[in-house]
Amino acid sequence: GMASSRSDAKDLSSKFYDTPKWASKAPVKGLLLEVFKNGQFLAKLHIDDQLCLVLGRQADAVDVPLEHGSISRRHAVIVHGHPKGKHKVSLVDLGSSHGTYYKEGTHRKRVKPKEPLPLLEGMCLEFGESSRSYYVRGLASKDAKATDLPGSKRKYQEGGYLASDDNAEISTSSSKRLKPEEHWEKNASFGTDEKRKSKFLRLLGAKKKKK
Repeated sequence: GMASSRSDAKDLSSKFYDTPKWASKAPVKGLLLEVFKNGQFLAKLHIDDQLCLVLGRQADAVDVPLEHGSISRRHAVIVHGHPKGKHKVSLVDLGSSHGTYYKEGTHRKRVKPKEPLPLLEGMCLEFGESSRSYYVRGLASKDAKATDLPGSKRKYQEGGYLASDDNAEISTSSSKRLKPEEHWEKNASFGTDEKRKSKFLRLLGAKKKKK
């Protein structure tokens, strides 16, 4: 009866953080962070074995130790679930001194302390002033890509390829490939601004010729 489900929940909880009421019943299996430093892949951090994982510098008070002077002892926590129930995983900054950041394209935004930020596939996280980047992986589903974030614009790729994030393989399959002109017609918000359109296409052409 109740007792067994409660002990299961205990096994999934963090020793260092009380599982919030809004957390999911079970973690997202296969969720991980890919760690990069200066573009070099370093490691995979599996974060799918409990509902909450505290990240920070104090090794005996966190689930995932992060080493950098600017990282707080208890810096942030990853929680499987989201208060509104729409998202599978959240990050909560625990009031860290030097902040937790996420990237939308090239914009680096600070996470508001104590407010659950929904994590999306391909999203890039940074902690304090550490030069390591942590990419969210294992949430892949058609409906939740980092490109759906407000204000994040899909980047024009050379030759009209589209990638969902900075790390994605650029698709070369003809079905996914868009000619720059088509892509332009589909996505341009410049309306009748022919000058900008022709400049854009000229730049694309110039890039192609360079190869």
